[in-house]
Amino acid sequence: MTGPDQPYYPPSGAQPQGPYPQQPSGAYPQYPSGGYAHQPQGQYPQQPSSGGYAQQPSGEYPQYPPGTGQYPPAPPGPPRGPGPIERIGPRAWRRPDPRLGVALAGVGVALAIIGVIIWGGDYVVEGSFGSSGSGGSDNRRLLGAGLAFLVVLIGYVLVIRRKHGPLATAGVAGSALGVPVTLTFLTLDLHSSSLASSDAVVIVSILIWLISYLYVPGARGHAFYLGLATLELWAYVIDKSQSSGVTGLATGSIGRVTPLPVSSGQPDWATIAAISLIFGLAYYAIGYYLDRSGRHGMSVALAVSGFVATGAGIAALAAEIDNATGTGVLLVVVGLVLAGYGARTGRRFTTWVWAAVVGAGVLVIVIDQIDSDTVPLGGFLLILAGLVVVAAGHVLGNTLGEDEFPPVEQLVPPGH
Repeated sequence: MTGPDQPYYPPSGAQPQGPYPQQPSGAYPQYPSGGYAHQPQGQYPQQPSSGGYAQQPSGEYPQYPPGTGQYPPAPPGPPRGPGPIERIGPRAWRRPDPRLGVALAGVGVALAIIGVIIWGGDYVVEGSFGSSGSGGSDNRRLLGAGLAFLVVLIGYVLVIRRKHGPLATAGVAGSALGVPVTLTFLTLDLHSSSLASSDAVVIVSILIWLISYLYVPGARGHAFYLGLATLELWAYVIDKSQSSGVTGLATGSIGRVTPLPVSSGQPDWATIAAISLIFGLAYYAIGYYLDRSGRHGMSVALAVSGFVATGAGIAALAAEIDNATGTGVLLVVVGLVLAGYGARTGRRFTTWVWAAVVGAGVLVIVIDQIDSDTVPLGGFLLILAGLVVVAAGHVLGNTLGEDEFPPVEQLVPPGH
């Protein structure tokens, strides 16, 4: 019997009528030579007209565009912890706001460090408190080392426990400034012309500052450590480049404020200028990269170190040039470049101080062209030069689209 709901099965040995056999519901197709079976709609996967793969049920297999050669993503690896930069936290991304109490706390610690240097240095030289002696013993250097180490210890306790505020700032200043002073007293040798082991003082100080900046809780992220490390590195390279170079920040601190003898000699200004300008401009370049990546807090230290090194390089180069007009041109060129850098990165001090350097360069050039008989002409030239600088500022401001008060929508993030 057959009916409308019964499948049709041809008799045994019968040949199909037509090019394709009729398949019962749910059966697999029989493929005669030269053709394919007709598939009922919805029974088998529909192939895309582009010749790709069959569509898979949602959530069973990943969907990949045909012909792209994409493969399933690899399983995720074990979670990775944050790196040293990420551990710094908010201090890497933003600059701390200026506060009167914080500033006074830092200045107070600097005064205390100077007191330690004077007291300890005088004790070493004189042999006793306030009295003249036959010469200090090497053991007398332990007073200055002990006092400085006490400042370092108290500083770390404050910064770890307080983390922010005036006492934390005092802790940062004490722990940072006390390190090279402690090491200088420990390595002090009155019978040596170098007085202290500059290599040990500088290398150990830089390592301690960088470890504090990256890893010590509370101290982590304070730009003061990074600024001291970069400044000391610059001064150390200058010291190593010549025997009569500029004394490093750490090793020369005692000799500057006590009766201890210091080496003298005429430095090689060209070498100092070259090293200082290389370091200064490199610090500015690194700071620019940090600002562009949003790490404004980290770039503060590089901006300060870059300013000091570049300023020293310009002063040394001016001494080497020994020509007022050449020095003025140098001031104008470097000032324009770094003032533009400050404006692009939103640094007010950098912008204004290097713009002032541009003005100083123009002033030097004009003054070099006059003498006692042409003073009125010099005044007129300065007025004219001032108007030219104002016009140049107007043109540059319009060209760069600068506005010291941008629209509010550019200051407030969307959704706030």
